[in-house]
Amino acid sequence: MSDLLFLAHRVPFPPDRGDKIRSFHVLRYLSARMRVHLVAFADDAADLDPPAAFTDMLASCTILPRGKSQARAGLEALATGKPVSLTAFASPAMQAAVARILPRVDGIYCFSGQMAQYLPDDGPPVVMDFVDMDSAKFAGFADDARGPMRWMMRREARLLGAFERGVAARVSASLFVSEAEAALFHTGGATGRILAVENGIDSATFDPAGKAGKSGQAATPPYHPGEGRGPVGKAAVTPDSPSPSTSPNWTPASAGEVKGGAPDPAAHGGQTPTHTYHPGEGRGPVGKVAVTADSPSPSTSPNWTPASAGEVKSGLVIGSAHADPLIVFTGQMDYRPNIDAVTWFARDILPRIRTQHPTARFAIVGRAPTPAVQALAGEAVIVTGAVDDVRGWLAAADVCVAPLKLARGIQNKVLEAMAMARPVVASAAAAEGIDHAGTIRVAADAREFAAQVLALLDEPADAADLGRAARAQVLRRYGWDARLAPLDALFGVDGGQSAS
Repeated sequence: MSDLLFLAHRVPFPPDRGDKIRSFHVLRYLSARMRVHLVAFADDAADLDPPAAFTDMLASCTILPRGKSQARAGLEALATGKPVSLTAFASPAMQAAVARILPRVDGIYCFSGQMAQYLPDDGPPVVMDFVDMDSAKFAGFADDARGPMRWMMRREARLLGAFERGVAARVSASLFVSEAEAALFHTGGATGRILAVENGIDSATFDPAGKAGKSGQAATPPYHPGEGRGPVGKAAVTPDSPSPSTSPNWTPASAGEVKGGAPDPAAHGGQTPTHTYHPGEGRGPVGKVAVTADSPSPSTSPNWTPASAGEVKSGLVIGSAHADPLIVFTGQMDYRPNIDAVTWFARDILPRIRTQHPTARFAIVGRAPTPAVQALAGEAVIVTGAVDDVRGWLAAADVCVAPLKLARGIQNKVLEAMAMARPVVASAAAAEGIDHAGTIRVAADAREFAAQVLALLDEPADAADLGRAARAQVLRRYGWDARLAPLDALFGVDGGQSAS
C-alpha cells in the first residue's frame, strides 16, 4: 500500500490534548511508511494553518473549519434521528473533500467515530480507530444526569452504540486504546476484528533528567507537551529531532534537589533517550525565573519563586523554596470528566489532606477552564489556564493525581506523570487501561484517595521510589513505536520501510 487517507476530527497538531497526542503519533508513524493524505477538521482557528514542519510529512493536507454550535447540532440530531456526535461533525464540505481524495488512496485510517460517517460504502480497506467507546461514555453521563439531559444522554448512548457496531461490521479492523475498551465493545455486541492498540509516551520529552541536546543546551519542543497547553511554535518536527528538556539549566542533580534525590540512572535504561523533536521558534523553555502572567508555569528549579500561576489566577503565593506540598492535575479543563474530577478532589479530598498538611496546594493545570473550574481557585487551589509547558508543573509536583470518576481508555496525563518519575494517585477508572504494575497508587473513594496522597507526602523517600519505578515501567512498556507496531500488519507494510 502506498497512499493512505487519514481522517481526523481534529488536526493532529499540536499534540496538546489527549486525542491529538494519539492522532499525531499515529499519523507520524504511518507517514514514515506510506504517503499520507490528511483530511481533518479544525475547531480552533490557529489549527487551520499548521507549520510546514507538520505538513511536510504529508502527501497532501486538507483542513476545514468546524464551527457548528452544539445547539444547531442538537436540533439536527432530533430532526434526523441521528446522534449529536455525528451531526456536530456533519459537513458537505468535508464530504466533498473526502470524495476528491478517495480515488488516490489504497486505504483509510479513520480516527474517531465522528468521522466514520464519511467512509464510503464501497472503497479501499478501512482501519477504524474508535480510541474509546464513546457510547459507553454517554451512558455514564446519563447515570449522573437528571431530567431532559438524562433522556438526551441515553438517546446518544443508544444511537451512537448502534452506529459504532454498524461501522465495526464493515471495516477491516476496529481499534481501541486499551484491552478493557476492546473487550467492552465486543461484549456489547460488536462484530468484526476488534483490537487494542495502546497509547505510548514520548519518554525523551517527558524526562525528569532533562537530557540536553548536542549543543549542550536542552531543546524546546515545537509544541507545549502534555494535555491542555497553549499555542504552538513554528519548528521542524522529524522522527530524529533532538528532544527537549523542561529547563535549559535543569540538571539531573537539580531535579533531585526539587524532590529529594537524584533520578535513578537505571530508570533511563542506562541510555540516552531517543530524540524526537527539533528546537523551534516557539516559546522558550522554563528557566530559573519567577513565573509571570505571560508564562504561567512554575520553574523546575528548586529556587522556584513566588510570582506563580496561583498569584495570577487565585491570589496564591508559593514560597520561594517551594516548601508547601504541591498536588497537580493536568488536563483539558472544558472536558466534563476532568471538570468533575477536579471538583471532587477540591471539595471532598483536598480538605482531608489539609487537616494534616494545612499548607498543601492543589494545582489544576490546563487550558480552557470553565467558570465552574475557575470558581475553585482560592487559597488552596491554583487554576492556571493554558500554560506553555506542562512539564514544569509535573516536575514541581509532590504528587500527581487523576481522580476521574468516568474515564475511557488510557489516560495520557497518568503516563506523562509516570514518565516524569512523579508519584501518582489515580482513581480505579483512570488507572484501568494502564499496565502500571503497581507503580501508581489506586484509590476507590475520597477517604482512600486522601490517605494515599498523605502517605506519599509523609514519606518523600517512598514517593521518590514510586516515581522512579513508574518511569521505569513506562520505558519498559509504553514506547510509541512498540505500541503502534501492530499497524504495520494491518496495512501490509514493512516496519523498516519508508514512504517513497
